[in-house]
Amino acid sequence: SNKKLAKTNLKASLITTLVNPITSLINYATYIIIILLGSKYVLEKKLLLGDIQSLIQYTKYETNQKVQVQSFLFASIK
Repeated sequence: SNKKLAKTNLKASLITTLVNPITSLINYATYIIIILLGSKYVLEKKLLLGDIQSLIQYTKYETNQKVQVQSFLFASIK
């Protein structure tokens, strides 16, 4: 029983260790895409700078929600 718990804890820790950097990489890639495309559209006068700022804030908000759910799920695995 104790060995099974230790094995499950090790698996959960491994998954968390792998998923967190991947999640961060995806988040930062999303911000870079928003900034690059957004700056293009701002220069073409198709969007305002405030629109890009709002989109980045919205993306950060959505990301935080997903990270909280992810943390809850991994905590429940342990």
